[in-house]
Amino acid sequence: MYELITKEDIKIDKRKRIAKLTESLVKKCLEKAPSSFELYSRKGEKHVIGGDNLVISSGGGAIWILDLDTGEPRPTTKKDVEETSRLTDALEHFDLCSATGIPQDVKSTVVDVMAAEAMMINTSKPYLMAPADGEQARYIIEMAAAISGGMERLANKPLLLGVASPNSPLRLASHDLDVVSEFANNKLPITILNCTISGATSPVTVAGTLVQTFAEILSMAAVVQLINPGNPLLLGFCPACIDMKTAYATFGCPENALVSAAGTQMLRYYKLPSWCCASEVDAILPDAQAGYETVWNTLLSLITGMNVISGTGHLGAAGGSFEKLVIDNEILGGIKRILKGVEVTSETLAVDIIDAVGPGGHYLAHKHSREHLKNERWFPKISYKSNVEEWKKNKVDLWGMAKKEVFEILRTHQPEPLPRDIEEKIKSIAKKAERSILSTS
Repeated sequence: MYELITKEDIKIDKRKRIAKLTESLVKKCLEKAPSSFELYSRKGEKHVIGGDNLVISSGGGAIWILDLDTGEPRPTTKKDVEETSRLTDALEHFDLCSATGIPQDVKSTVVDVMAAEAMMINTSKPYLMAPADGEQARYIIEMAAAISGGMERLANKPLLLGVASPNSPLRLASHDLDVVSEFANNKLPITILNCTISGATSPVTVAGTLVQTFAEILSMAAVVQLINPGNPLLLGFCPACIDMKTAYATFGCPENALVSAAGTQMLRYYKLPSWCCASEVDAILPDAQAGYETVWNTLLSLITGMNVISGTGHLGAAGGSFEKLVIDNEILGGIKRILKGVEVTSETLAVDIIDAVGPGGHYLAHKHSREHLKNERWFPKISYKSNVEEWKKNKVDLWGMAKKEVFEILRTHQPEPLPRDIEEKIKSIAKKAERSILSTS
């Protein structure tokens, strides 16, 4: 598609080091992007990204995590990535798996490769990775190709979704463009994820942040299509607000929910798949604050038609939690029930049943209740649903229930194993990356 670019399509100011793409070039590029694409698990399960479909991923990128035994924050390890991947593999409302943490016990220059190795071996769900640079992206793609049986098979039925981000404000950094290049040249789907901080790296107003956000993600989306016209593409948001009291980036603000929801509506206008980090919160513990920040960010995004959400299991600006993954799974189950809406038929209106039961009757043992219970009701796993007398006996709290569920899953659940030779190949690729990258860093 490069031959379609004219001198008028790109305007470069060498003195200011600014390049501008014309509206017509961006439109031509976006027309090449598919309105939906498919991801596959290594079991062959298909997930359609786009349209009216919802796909849920675990969150990634935590540099600290709540210790399961002490409840205190500590640096994330490679073992944590292994165990959170296994946990995600078992949780029914998660479709994709991201490397929850950035392991702090491995060299920073190979951290994404090591996280990918830990994740790929411990889940059969599709993989989500945000490599820091093109070199790590290359090794991660090689790992995924080993699982798929070659690069061509990986491109035909991708089980890996990449992520790259513009550098706000208004910069496309070379290392992120290298990541884009690796995925697009291999015909693999990639997410362009914008991470503005309103009041710091984008305007303090929601509308202004949206203007800058779309300038950034559409320009990088154009680059993807210029490299490989028709490449699967996902555009999204991980917005934050600067706290004017502390100067910290905050992720649980309702304004962030508005950015993601409005952005979703704009992407539906462009007929492009959408993404957001919906379950990001500012709370350090999985407490009531974590709950309400998760709900207002997630529910608003999903009501407006978001296709992919992530950020689940996250705490604080850069933390994670085993327990919050389980709690978020519970929250998402309830939200899915809300999104399902109200089925209105003669059977569900139940006028004849109401007439038959009559004044003073009850529906508990009625055939109608038995027939519709599973379809109408959502059944939580860890939420408390009894009375105060029962509660006094057990002193149940949500954090404790989630912790109990985590231990049970880690004790009993094993993901479908990779063939032994493929697992060894992934490990050898990781070792090769470690030797190569560390020798030049």
